[in-house]
Amino acid sequence: MLFVTHDLGEALTLADRIILFSARPGRIKDMFEVDFARPRDAVKVRETPHYAELFQHIWHSLGEEFVKGRSP
Repeated sequence: MLFVTHDLGEALTLADRIILFSARPGRIKDMFEVDFARPRDAVKVRETPHYAELFQHIWHSLGEEFVKGRSP
């Protein structure tokens, strides 16, 4: 199943893998494995240090692409 979202928290809670695309031209920049056990408790997952670590890592990588996308 494929699920597309712009919400990183949602992706980390629901996905097994997150694929991050680059700024234009859109290419796969990176793939992140989300290895939380299933079934997942969305509240408990978001309270773990591993969730925070993954969120920060992916957010930083996403931020780099945001800056590139805004450059002329």
